[in-house]
Parts: sequence; C-alpha cells; structure tokens
Amino acid sequence: NLCAAAPVCVPLEITGHRFSVATSFGTWSFGQLCFNADTSGTYVIRVVASAQCQSDTCVISVPVVILPKPEIVCPGNKTEFLCGPDTICYDLTTNASITGVRTTGEGYISGSQVCVPILGPGTKTITLIGSGQCGADTCSFAVTSIFNQPPVVTARDSALTLCNLPEICLPFTATDANNNVKSITSSLGTIKGNTVCYAPPAFGVYDITITATDSCNATASRTVRLTVTEGAYATIQCPTGEQYASICKSDSVRVVIPISPANAQVTVLPAGSYNPATGRVSVWITQGGTYPITVIAASQCGSDTCQFNLRVDMGQAPQVSCPGAVDTTMCLVTPDTLCLPVTVTGTGVQVVVTPNGYYAAGFACVPVSQAGSFFVKVTGTGTCGVAKCSTLVTLRANQPPVLSL
Repeated sequence: NLCAAAPVCVPLEITGHRFSVATSFGTWSFGQLCFNADTSGTYVIRVVASAQCQSDTCVISVPVVILPKPEIVCPGNKTEFLCGPDTICYDLTTNASITGVRTTGEGYISGSQVCVPILGPGTKTITLIGSGQCGADTCSFAVTSIFNQPPVVTARDSALTLCNLPEICLPFTATDANNNVKSITSSLGTIKGNTVCYAPPAFGVYDITITATDSCNATASRTVRLTVTEGAYATIQCPTGEQYASICKSDSVRVVIPISPANAQVTVLPAGSYNPATGRVSVWITQGGTYPITVIAASQCGSDTCQFNLRVDMGQAPQVSCPGAVDTTMCLVTPDTLCLPVTVTGTGVQVVVTPNGYYAAGFACVPVSQAGSFFVKVTGTGTCGVAKCSTLVTLRANQPPVLSL
C-alpha cells in the first residue's frame, strides 16, 4: 500500500553468467525489479533474461494500492431527548486510509460507532481522530441532550350547592414542558378534554385525584376536593285559622310566621314585609276589616305559599265620665256602699275604682262607713290608652228626728 505515486521494487533473483535482462516495464538491477507506480492496480511485467546459449522468461504480477488521503466523517450535531441518563451510539465513517480511531472528551469507540455517555442535560463536543500509515484526520460533533421534565397538573377545589345530583365537570390543566403527555386519568369520574366529570351518588365531600403521565412514565397528580351541598327548600309554618289583631290607629300588624331558610326570598301580598330575625310578617293596616294575606317564600330548590285571613279591629281610645260633686246623706248605722253613675267607653277597657272600689254595670262603687269628704277616682285602661275622672263626694250621716213639744 502506498500513500502516493512512488517507485516500487520487488525482489527478483536471476542467475547465470553474462546475461542481459529486458523488462516490459520498469528496470531490473541487482536482484530488484523496480517500476514507478502512479495508480492503483495490478502491474504485470514480463522479464526476459538472455545469455549466449539460452534465455529465460517470467511474468510478474505486482498489485499496488495507492491509499487516499485519510478521512473520517463524524455523525453530525445531534439533539437527543432523554428520559434519564443513557449512552447513545452513532455510526461513524472512515476511508481505507484509517486504521484506528480514538476520541477526545467523554465518548468512546465501539466497533464502527462512537458512543457518548449522557448523565445530564447540556451539550457535549466530541472530537474523533482517525489515523493510519498515511497520516490522520479529525472531525468533531456536538450532542445536545434535553432531559424529560414531569408534567404539571393544576386544579382548584370546588364547593357547589345543588338541588339534584347531575354530572359535575371540574376544569383542570395538565401541562408538560416537553409536550409528551401520553395519558390523563382520574380516581373518580372520567376525563373529558380539560375537565374531570363525576356524578356523585349523594351529597357530600369527594376527593378526586387527577394524574398525568408522560412518555417517560413520569407522573404528576393533583387532588381536588368536591363539596356538594343540598340546596334549601323554602318552608312556611302557616298559621291555622283566621288571625286577629286590634289597633288604635293606622299601624303595622305583625303575625308570627316562621320561614326557613333564613335567607329565603319572601313576598307578602297584597303589601307587606317579612323580618327573618323575628320571624314575623308585617302588614300595614289603615282601617278595620278582614284582609286576605298571601306569603310566598322562595329559595334555591323550591318555594312555599301560605294564605290566611287577617281580621283587624280598629280600637277606640278609652273615655271615662264621672258625675259632678256629690253631697249626699246616708244612714251609716252600719258600713254601706256608695255607687256613682259613670260612663265608660273604648276598646277592651278595664276599670279601677279607688279607694278600694269596683266598677259594675255603669256604676263606680266604694265602701263607706263614716261621714266626710273624699274623692272617688275612676281609671279606665284600654287597648288604646288610659282615661281618668274623679268626683268629690261629701257624705253626711243621717241624724235622727227631734220632736219638740
């Protein structure tokens, strides 16, 4: 093998005396057949040795290979996505002049491949040196490694108040820096796009775990808590029978009507209001009469209606009228009772007579046992107020008759 065009000599022994040598190519001298090889191939040379008495001929074939300039070709720059530390091997190319290859850096040669151990993300530059009898050649390539990152799952807890139990879908996001998510699963329900959907069998609290897995089998999970509360149904404790009230002037009449829940929307017809703090319905009344009242309570999951009649009496303020001053004579031999006519009007009036008296059938009566002057006081207390009156009484004791002769 030659590295360039050059003379080639091969040993060729010729014996005899006084002979001459002729060659079809090249020259023979001192036991060597030499010729100039400028191309690769097989050189066939005819050699004739002649003396006075005889000659001899031989044909010699000499294969010649002129090797090319040493050349090594690297695999080119590479970008590798890896799930973890690994060793990646690449094919390399050399020509016939290269008989040995070595590396500088972290790679190593395995057969006709260059192998690069990769322990972490980053870029490694590998240089290959190919050498042989005709010299050496080098090339370099870079390996950029990207290591897998696990996916990320984000979701929020949810609290719902419902009247029934439909399928509930909660949004979530599953992201991956390497865009290699291969599956998303949930511990409850099913995955529908970017939501996890679950039909709870009953009201309560449910923990749902969402798990994303990528092509490297790296996983990420997020547990969301779903709280499902049954919504309120409005109820009214409607009073039974007709309701009564007495007022003295235009005023609000209040009727106790418990309603739940406390935040129910309450409508009082024809005109009224509801106070959840006291549980009372209030209706503005300007005159006596019977009023049909309708109370409607509405909440998230239903409404209730209550109807009743409210009979209102417009009361009168009490009035008490006592007689003028009284001057009277009584026997007073034994304790007696003095009764004075009084007039009492008004709604629900209770009458008190002093001192120590009583009221009955239009008379204010007080006990008497001796002569003297005193006031009879009458106090009428009614639904709509208090009224008072008094009478000055002069009581004289009866004297027996005197007979003069």
